[in-house]
Amino acid sequence: MSDTFTVLRDCLVEEFDVPAALVTPGATLASLDLDSLALVELSLLVEERIGATVSDIRPDSTLGGLVAHADGVLAETATAEAEAETATATATATAAVPPAGAVPAPGGAPLTGADLAAGAVS
Repeated sequence: MSDTFTVLRDCLVEEFDVPAALVTPGATLASLDLDSLALVELSLLVEERIGATVSDIRPDSTLGGLVAHADGVLAETATAEAEAETATATATATAAVPPAGAVPAPGGAPLTGADLAAGAVS
């Protein structure tokens, strides 16, 4: 059983008084007697406790399907965050390297060959 399913099961049992025996991956939200307001509350609780936005919760959704969707959202978020961190690290490393042909100026700022050709340094 996944961590996401465990959190969802605990949420349904504790917050909505659903009998634990009914909370199975194949159970639909309708079979758990959750009305439309409960579905909205559930989506907010899932986002709060798991960190995944699941806006398309319908009465015919199974708990297993909901867990798979939440896990997919979490995986996409983790991938996007890792890619953003890599891009930031690459940009920072690239910015720290002076361009090829740069010559330090008297003040310490690198000058390029174009600056030298233009007579920026005497």
